[in-house]
Amino acid sequence: MVSRYVAGMAMLPPWLRSPGYDVDLAVEADTGQMQRWLVGLVPFRDLIASGHARLLGPSRLARAFPTWFDTSYFAEGLRRAEQHRSRQAMPA
Repeated sequence: MVSRYVAGMAMLPPWLRSPGYDVDLAVEADTGQMQRWLVGLVPFRDLIASGHARLLGPSRLARAFPTWFDTSYFAEGLRRAEQHRSRQAMPA
C-alpha cells in the first residue's frame, strides 16, 4: 500500500490536512516498507533502491531525511525479542 494524500482535502480528517505551508520535502512510500525501516529491519537506502520509497524535494533535505528518525530504539527491542524467542525455542 502506497500512502499518498491528494484529492478531497475537505473530506480528510484534520490531522491529514495541510496547514497551508509550502511542502519542503514529500515522501511517497509503501507504508509496510517504511515501517520495516522505522523499526530498524532495513536501511533507508534499500527502500530507495528498490523503489519502495521516493523523496521529492531538495537533495539536501532528501539526504538528511533518514537522520531525522532514531530507528535504533525499536531495533534494539526487536533484537532482544528475537533472542528471547530463540532461547525459548531451544530444546533443553
